[in-house]
Amino acid sequence: MWLIGYRPPWAADVGHVPIRQTGTKYANTTAAVRAAIEHPEITERFILCNDDFFVMKPQPEELPVYQRGPVRDVEAHYATRGNGAYLRGLRETRDFLVSLGHEDPLSYELHVPLPVDKAGMLHALEAGRHLDVLHKRTAYGVLAGIGGEYMADVKVLHRAPRTFDTSTAFLSTMPDSFTNGAVGRFIRDGFRSPAGTRRGGDTDMPQHVGPCEPWPFVPHCCQLPEGVEQETIDRQRAVATSILWALSGRRWGPSCPTTVRPCRKSCLDSGSTTVQGATAGPWIPYLGRDGVWRNASVCGCASDCSCGELCEVRLEGPVYDVLAVEVDGETLPPEAYRVDAPGLLVRTDGECWPDCQDMAAPCGEEGTFCVTYRVGLPLDAAAIAAFSAMVCHLVKDCSGGCGCKVASNRNLSRLSRQGVDLEFADPTVLYSEQRTGIPAVDLWLTAVNPYRQASPSQVFSPDYKRPRTQIWPYRGNTVPLQPLAIHEAAQDLLACVCATLDEMATQIDDYPGCPTCRRCLVPGLPAWDDCADPCTGDAGGQLTVNLSRMYASSRFPAEDTTAQNVRGCTPPLSTAVELVVTVLRCAPGPTEGGCPPSCEDLEAAARITHLDAVGVFNAITCCLAATGGRRRGRPYILGRQQTIGPQGGCVGVEQRVTIALPACKCPEEATS
Repeated sequence: MWLIGYRPPWAADVGHVPIRQTGTKYANTTAAVRAAIEHPEITERFILCNDDFFVMKPQPEELPVYQRGPVRDVEAHYATRGNGAYLRGLRETRDFLVSLGHEDPLSYELHVPLPVDKAGMLHALEAGRHLDVLHKRTAYGVLAGIGGEYMADVKVLHRAPRTFDTSTAFLSTMPDSFTNGAVGRFIRDGFRSPAGTRRGGDTDMPQHVGPCEPWPFVPHCCQLPEGVEQETIDRQRAVATSILWALSGRRWGPSCPTTVRPCRKSCLDSGSTTVQGATAGPWIPYLGRDGVWRNASVCGCASDCSCGELCEVRLEGPVYDVLAVEVDGETLPPEAYRVDAPGLLVRTDGECWPDCQDMAAPCGEEGTFCVTYRVGLPLDAAAIAAFSAMVCHLVKDCSGGCGCKVASNRNLSRLSRQGVDLEFADPTVLYSEQRTGIPAVDLWLTAVNPYRQASPSQVFSPDYKRPRTQIWPYRGNTVPLQPLAIHEAAQDLLACVCATLDEMATQIDDYPGCPTCRRCLVPGLPAWDDCADPCTGDAGGQLTVNLSRMYASSRFPAEDTTAQNVRGCTPPLSTAVELVVTVLRCAPGPTEGGCPPSCEDLEAAARITHLDAVGVFNAITCCLAATGGRRRGRPYILGRQQTIGPQGGCVGVEQRVTIALPACKCPEEATS
């Protein structure tokens, strides 16, 4: 999963491509889509979603394509609601597609996920870049010919419950309909547990991850209203869980599962000491009772009354339970370890935890060590009683269970009725003091969180290596650019072009194909020495590839502008190189008598030039990506092609292409 643009603080374990959003919402979304296309780590085919899409039901692995019907019908619908930028862009997009031969184009402007192919979407963006408000989904769908089945739009604009279908697989909302409407309540009920990309706070401390499931509800002392639905009780259980978890200091569990990559602290990380040529120790100096300094051997890390070394790693706690421990891709049985307070994971099967691991490899691979566990203090009887009292209160409040109907007066402070005066505590004061006004709840909160701490206390030590938790796509083994990376890319490009031109020569009469002798890599700009083939004397031409420029590009193909740290080797995520392919052929010249070349000769030369242009274009689009030995192919951007000459008796085409070179020796390349 990748977020393009803004990433909220709670979103973890997702890729992120930050972009500046300074234009209109239409320009910003177009820039976001383009950034996704240009990023080398995003797959060639991806699912495009907006931030207001909700997938309400499981989807097949191959997501279907949906369309909204003819653009003319969608235009008629929006014409009844005004004449804004959206409608103007819809009409301009329709006219643009009609001008390209699509007489009655379909609309794909639905608030549902859309499968997208990078090359097709980039073509649509480039073709419609002259439009201020390009309906890019429609332009892509029509130009790429993706078809699709009809679906009415699922956007819910208002609060009223009758305006949306609860059986639909997708939903979309406005801010007000999500916050205050029935559709928002329906969606929240369907997603009570945070997704795997969400974490409980800005810190990476696992104990700040909130509960995934409601706490136990025991209504022994609660008289629930008659006819209350179980759905209402479940909803208020989720609400009460979140509130009491926060008010109690975010310490009670169990939390959502979290996976960490621990570091084992070896026996005295300082290492051993050499004494008179031999290795001994490690040793710790101490002052004896007689005032003499001595060196004490602590070989074996005997501590905490242990006669031998304990193989253990520390987990951020308090640990509620351990769900899985994986070493080298194998899941250990629970009998192979135990947890000692406050959060020590101890190996008990005679083996030991790894001293180090391959942090670049994902969990489950060879050379990795991953622990999945939950944190939080176990709920005791007092906690469950307080929680049940709060659920009962919320259910009654939601069901109108108070006979005097004071529940609707949230800030009621005084009530007079039939000669009886009642005074109530100001609820805003209670809330500011992190109390609820419910005796059983406040009694428990006072006992477990008397100082109203918002989060658990933290102790930091320079000697403690905290477990690593991945929150960003890994960069791999960042080592300097491979010495022959540019040269090999240029060789691959030259071979692709030459092979394509030769294949065309077998299909088209009077086409010379790839030059026989003059095909080479050249330093700098190619010299227009001679377009005739020196091997045969025929007008075979010249094919060259040269390097134009090279630059750092962490977001390929954009050029980096951020200053790098001068300490250590910190190469960018990728390096971009612009290569230039040049094909030169002999151009018709004046006759011996000074007459200009005939039209027949000029047309024949133009035919060869046009074939060269298509051949170079096809060579890059059909061959280049498969070179380089990378599993996902070689990322590239096809640049501008132009005709050059005639000059010096030569004419030809010049094609630019920008290629991404990785800043690491990728695993599949290192083993080949």
